[in-house]
Amino acid sequence: MKNSNYNKSIHEPECIAIIDNRTVFRKGLRASVLEIFPQASILEAGSIKDLLSQSSGITPNILLFSGSILSENLNTEIPALLKNNFRLSKTIIYCGRNAIMSLSPFYNEGVYGYIPDDFEESELSQCLSMVSHGKKYISPELVWEYFGNTSLQSSTLTKKLSRSEGLVANFLIEGKSVSWIAKSMDRNISTISTQKANIFRKMRVNNIIELARLYKQS
Repeated sequence: MKNSNYNKSIHEPECIAIIDNRTVFRKGLRASVLEIFPQASILEAGSIKDLLSQSSGITPNILLFSGSILSENLNTEIPALLKNNFRLSKTIIYCGRNAIMSLSPFYNEGVYGYIPDDFEESELSQCLSMVSHGKKYISPELVWEYFGNTSLQSSTLTKKLSRSEGLVANFLIEGKSVSWIAKSMDRNISTISTQKANIFRKMRVNNIIELARLYKQS
């Protein structure tokens, strides 16, 4: 497929594709996306193969893919289809929390974002903005669902963190936002943001999912 409209950091995507076999949901998502990127052209399809038949050689900058399409017999097929046909697209998968375990085959296929399918528009906007700037995004709620109730308090790894940082790390893995943590701990948002950065630096991780994996293995 042609990639003339592809850039490593998109910022303002020219084309966004939505793959969802639920027509009503697809239409609602289209409206939400156009609120964020009103100049973007939108492609809609019920499956990857349908999108291939109508895309006319255009590679979408961002591909929004519904996890509702996933099933046991497609778990190996879909990642391959994405990789082979949309390698230059930045894929975002949205799925139900009970389907998060089905996403493992996608982790090594360059998917840029994961959000729940009952996402708030603010989270969709944040995800699209980060992905369009070449950054990856995973919903804290899905991190918590995937890794389970992992407490940091008993881990020897917390010795690298201050007591306050350990508490913030716990909240982050539970899926709490920086603003929620700041309010809960009666701290400034900037203070919690700094502690979050310190936690990532001390634990040598780049994001919450790596932090959660680190503590799950400890």
